[in-house]
Amino acid sequence: MATDHGERVTDRLGSSERMQGVLAAIDNLPTHEREVLGLVVWSGLTYEQAAAALDVPVGTVRSRLSRARARLADQTRGDLDE
Repeated sequence: MATDHGERVTDRLGSSERMQGVLAAIDNLPTHEREVLGLVVWSGLTYEQAAAALDVPVGTVRSRLSRARARLADQTRGDLDE
């Protein structure tokens, strides 16, 4: 059965609202966590490359990324469950 146009529009609006929530959550991250997220997740750098770019130990990159992911999960959980 084909999805009607109204359902597709509603789905897109809901997706747009969820994306706005995710972007707002990213904006709320501390700068050092946002930088690591950008380098590793969006730019595809390895932990080692991100560490070199930021001049920090690899363990720092790992912990910052872990904290960023946890914060994003907490802040967007309600948005993504809808």
